[in-house]
Amino acid sequence: PSYRTRKALIVRKEVHDRGMLGLRTSNNSRSKRSLLFTVKDASEGSEIMNMISPTDTALAPRLIIIDKYDYIFYAALALLPVDGTVIGIRMPYWSPISPILFLCYVCLNWRLLHTAARPYLGFMLFPITVLLPLSAFAWSTYHFRLITTITTALGILGFLSCLLSLHIAFSIKKLTTSFAASIIGAAYWVAFVVGVIEFLALRLDIHSLRSYFAHLMLRPYNRPQFLFAEPSYIGMHVFGVLLPTYWMTKNKRLRTLVFTFVIGSFLMGSGLRIIIDSAIGCVLWSLPHIKFNSRRNRLITIGGAASLIAATALVLSFNERAANIIHYGLIGGDGSMSARIFHAFVLARAWASDVPRFLIGFGAGNIPTVVNAHFKSAHQNWNAIGGRNSWEINNLNTPTYNQFTMSGYTSFITEFGILAFIIFIMLVIIHISINNAWNKKAVCWFILVAYLYIQFEGYAFYALPLFIWGIYKMASLHSIVTSEQSCTR
Repeated sequence: PSYRTRKALIVRKEVHDRGMLGLRTSNNSRSKRSLLFTVKDASEGSEIMNMISPTDTALAPRLIIIDKYDYIFYAALALLPVDGTVIGIRMPYWSPISPILFLCYVCLNWRLLHTAARPYLGFMLFPITVLLPLSAFAWSTYHFRLITTITTALGILGFLSCLLSLHIAFSIKKLTTSFAASIIGAAYWVAFVVGVIEFLALRLDIHSLRSYFAHLMLRPYNRPQFLFAEPSYIGMHVFGVLLPTYWMTKNKRLRTLVFTFVIGSFLMGSGLRIIIDSAIGCVLWSLPHIKFNSRRNRLITIGGAASLIAATALVLSFNERAANIIHYGLIGGDGSMSARIFHAFVLARAWASDVPRFLIGFGAGNIPTVVNAHFKSAHQNWNAIGGRNSWEINNLNTPTYNQFTMSGYTSFITEFGILAFIIFIMLVIIHISINNAWNKKAVCWFILVAYLYIQFEGYAFYALPLFIWGIYKMASLHSIVTSEQSCTR
């Protein structure tokens, strides 16, 4: 390599710094930051990678660019918040761009697939050995829909591509996580500014801006949605992407951004869910840092919990939708809430009427068929228990290729069955156990991800693959610290 490349690739020893993936350079190497390669130098990056032993992760360099394909990866990170526009790929109730870029990145780095897939072999084989046979049987005995099957397949590919992209970029190529965190932070700051502009356009009734956003967003709302598919997905991004990225990188700017999104969403009236998500996220954020070994800490925890409950109740008391739900109930107080529950209600009716299909699934892509077959009986039962009707509920009687359920759990169980769902959860638990990652932060992160998917059905969303990769990375850093400690003895 050229002299400039060798100088840019000074190996920096990395240490585990309190957080899961808190990567910081030592004091005597802070001035030797990774430099952004020129195109010529980037072509020489692979030679540097070959000079470093794959097992010598403690002394691995942290670079910004290894080859030209990494620009695609950074583009995917920059477009993470853009998942509700008309230019994205149409998936159930969202239209992201990043999953396709992750897929392209994996395909372009196909030589690294063997190494990248090894730590996640169970997840890689799961669609082929479990989901495909179950769906093939359902297609032959129940129904087959081509377009919705392709949509489901793209969602699963998006999940695997995100997971493999993270491993290729950070665990194999060893790109710098601080630069990636800066890109993510900048992208979400842009999304927040867009939300503020949306709020002003709606509040001040600026017709030109309102018309622009009406044409830009796939499903425009009368509330700020920050380039997301809908306002209720704010929590998915804040607590599914930004907060875990802060946990892993200790980037204080991301912590500021999390609080900015939460407070800004409150003040701009973006929705009810972000209030609930923030309360749950705050608890799960705090728990790993609380030590219950003293009476003082226990009293502080109780006081903090009481304050959080009081603050949440105070915020909800000024929310009209929350007041209606409290007064009239979950199924009768709010049209949006009742519609979300009815989506699950229809599918639960299908499960109860066909237990074998509940066990093995109705097949990938068959959610519209299931909804259409059981809508009438479910709607009669819904009216009998006093459920509120809305245009969204009535429109379910006409299935479309873009049918959604508003819940990852109901979508997955309907398509692939409860047995496949149990197998997948076991894979996640085994992955955590193999990587020896059962600690308070990992458990709280797991609970947070599990909560978020209650009201989000996108298989390709980034929260779950980020968690799975983070668990592996946490184990890698633990082994580095252990080896360093053994060397100093």
